[in-house]
Amino acid sequence: MKFNIKCYSATKLVFNELAEQIILPGDDGEFAISVNHMKFFSIISSGLLRIKREKSDSLGLFLISDGFVTVENNNIQIFVNFAEPITYVNLAQVEANLKNLKEQFKNCEAIFEKEKISNEIFKLIIKIKAARFLKQ
Repeated sequence: MKFNIKCYSATKLVFNELAEQIILPGDDGEFAISVNHMKFFSIISSGLLRIKREKSDSLGLFLISDGFVTVENNNIQIFVNFAEPITYVNLAQVEANLKNLKEQFKNCEAIFEKEKISNEIFKLIIKIKAARFLKQ
């Protein structure tokens, strides 16, 4: 069995595919949605979105921002400000970038710059988490 997932960012349709299960980040941890799930609406947190694709053992991984998800009649719609597919993670490079950004954050005094750096640090932490799933 399968359901249809559509993910929209602020500017485009990011993906539209069939899947067996999706795991989303929430405020209280991750939650899963499977085939024939009841009608549902939820706020989602920034983090790692995982999709178990139909007819394969492949896992789709996406870095997503805060947003919301709706489920009705085996159709899932996800609305976020951004969504970025993760297919490969150069772990050494990501860890080096993370170390560099943490140092920049420490030395930065402008609040706007600190927020920007903080967002980039968050993305790198999610990419490190994704690397664990890509190794499985």
